[in-house]
Amino acid sequence: MQAQNLKPGDLLQSPAGPAQITGIRLFHADGTTYDLTIGALHTFYVVAGSTPVLVHNCDLALGWRTKGTSKWASDNGFKDYINAPNDGWRTPVERQIGDPNVKLHVNMTGWTTDFEGAVRNGLTEAGGLATETEMGWIARAVSKGQRTWDSVNFYRADANGDIVPIVRPTEPVWSDFGKLAPVDSKFTMCMCDGAVDWGE
Repeated sequence: MQAQNLKPGDLLQSPAGPAQITGIRLFHADGTTYDLTIGALHTFYVVAGSTPVLVHNCDLALGWRTKGTSKWASDNGFKDYINAPNDGWRTPVERQIGDPNVKLHVNMTGWTTDFEGAVRNGLTEAGGLATETEMGWIARAVSKGQRTWDSVNFYRADANGDIVPIVRPTEPVWSDFGKLAPVDSKFTMCMCDGAVDWGE
């Protein structure tokens, strides 16, 4: 669940057991923030002041099967579903794209179009190539507020063949793609190694 959707009465998990939200207050401030990742741990508590906070890190790699995406994902500790049999990648990838707790890493190596072209191909009835379908899901998730544009990172192979970060494309005007439905993301638990199974 995204923090913006929390409301008084909702229950959250704390180290001592369930904790009920009693009130909501918006707070805006400029300040330094940090992205904390701890080795192979994906879920852990940190202490903010005197309050324990549950943190969950998960990274999902997307990109063409034939362009080294799976090896790159493995080398960087990212999850990928490139070798899932048949269409076994579809449900977990769509749900993780809709989960704002999952960082997306898109390898654009080998693409014959830009991000917006991939989205257009992925939003067709036929769905385009698998990676284009995933880009369509990203467009749907960002346009419907399920994740932010800056939670999507982009990469491409350099002259040495190394997959390296590139400048994030300018955020598209989502309304240019027509009316978009949200991504099917009923669960907010990623499929990282050691994570709780979706039960499907």
